[in-house]
Amino acid sequence: MCEITMEYLLNHKFEASGLEETFEIVKTSGMFSKAELGRLPLTDTERFDELNIRLNEMIFEIFENTSRFSQKSNLNYETVRKNIRIGSGKTLSKEMLSKFVVAAQLTVEAANELFELHSHRLDPERLMLDAVVVHCLENHHDIDGFFDTCEQVGLKITYKV
Repeated sequence: MCEITMEYLLNHKFEASGLEETFEIVKTSGMFSKAELGRLPLTDTERFDELNIRLNEMIFEIFENTSRFSQKSNLNYETVRKNIRIGSGKTLSKEMLSKFVVAAQLTVEAANELFELHSHRLDPERLMLDAVVVHCLENHHDIDGFFDTCEQVGLKITYKV
């Protein structure tokens, strides 16, 4: 992965903004036997459960309490809590996950693990949001730096969810 500079963000021709949700839940249990299901990759619900478990753990490990989490990530804790319930079959939107990884100041590798569980690894060559996330993580930006970068490149990110 190349270094993502501000010049790259401003001049690169991205295929999409990256804000579009590009996954759909497919029920596979009726299509395969139990033995075949055991060899398949995780289902969407299983991936989301794993992601939600990790997010729950990280909220308290990194931010220590919910008010600090809300302040640092610019996300409403109740909104997050509703979306990361284990067994709910849903998780944070890509935009919210982007805010989380930047606020948590994760490495690009750690962020990639979470994004892979969500839908796909970060793809900064194709998707503008992914490039902004990588840029912010590589340059140790906080959430304000993330919003500033989004504004500079014309990416419409909701300030508070």
